Amino acid sequence: MTTIWDTHHSTVNVELARGPLPAVLDDTLPKTNEQRSNKPTALNRLQVARTHQIVGVLKRVLMLILLLFLFHTTHLVMNHQGKKGQTLNRTSGTVNKNVPNNPQKLCRDRVDKVCAQMRGPRPDIVRRHFLMDRAHKLLYCWIHKVASTSWTAVFSSLANHTHVRQYYREIAVLAPKHITEITNTSSSVHYFKFLLVRHPFVRLVSAYRDRLEDNSRFTSQAWVYAPQILSFTRPRQDHWQRMATIFRDHRLIVVPTFEEFIRWLLQTPPGRYDAHWNRYYDQCAPCSIHYDAILHLDGNETEELDYLLSRTEMKEPRVLQESFGGPTTFQVTCDYLGQLSRQQIHSLYNTYKVDFLMFGYSSDEYMSCGKDARLLS
Repeated sequence: MTTIWDTHHSTVNVELARGPLPAVLDDTLPKTNEQRSNKPTALNRLQVARTHQIVGVLKRVLMLILLLFLFHTTHLVMNHQGKKGQTLNRTSGTVNKNVPNNPQKLCRDRVDKVCAQMRGPRPDIVRRHFLMDRAHKLLYCWIHKVASTSWTAVFSSLANHTHVRQYYREIAVLAPKHITEITNTSSSVHYFKFLLVRHPFVRLVSAYRDRLEDNSRFTSQAWVYAPQILSFTRPRQDHWQRMATIFRDHRLIVVPTFEEFIRWLLQTPPGRYDAHWNRYYDQCAPCSIHYDAILHLDGNETEELDYLLSRTEMKEPRVLQESFGGPTTFQVTCDYLGQLSRQQIHSLYNTYKVDFLMFGYSSDEYMSCGKDARLLS
């Protein structure tokens, strides 16, 4: 005797070696002389037992298929209900703008509003700031310290690139060949265009920790900018003495503090910023390119990520790089901002103000992190 599951999750006992076959199955079997004379033999009983076994296996397979179908259907219904009003126009490939409180529409409207208030020339569209997948009609503006390595790996996988060891080199390979490829798709409904952002202060602290403070390895940012920072904040040594004393094996032995980094950054024109602390406005030209999705990677991006993955054939990216010293959380960011005065934090906000306004971020909770604010509390 064996046990299988029925559709109500109760057990059904199936007799394997006893009793006659059902009439339908019995009629389908060839009759032997012994069967015609109603004298069953040992061979007949073995055939009956095997037939019952086959029937039992088939029933179990059918029940399993039914259960999988019910589970899949339930999952689809729950996933659909969890979209909170997001619907897609499948024929045009665009977000249905008639749905109230559509998060992507609200985000795009906020960007458009800020763009309308901007005066002066807009940033140039830089070809190497983008990754393009022509087969899947995708255009992505990468931003360092906003999961750029992980998403570059996704595009590399879509392009069937294997055995990639240094994903930053993939940017040159996956970038559009000509700037016209970007401008021609800037408002196209046939290409899905997206970028990812995070709180500007959190990203800035993450960039400092990874590219300057972590002196366990060589980084081009430390090699290029540490001498400039120390020349500005500690101007007593000449250039050659400074290079000899702050580097060993191309790695920093004198690390600029976060406060020194910010002082140098505030006196540097934004047009000369490195890609690791470049403004989103300058990096991705959101006033010139109509992005279909803008994802905020601030720890609660599940719904936005689900939306992006549902619109594309991409899989959720793996985390390929861990932050130096652990994740850059609010508290970690606040601790670094504690080296600054409230005036310096306010100046930093003004430098990145366009990013704060475009992407819906606030600096209020970070103002109390300043060293003078802490003394007053």
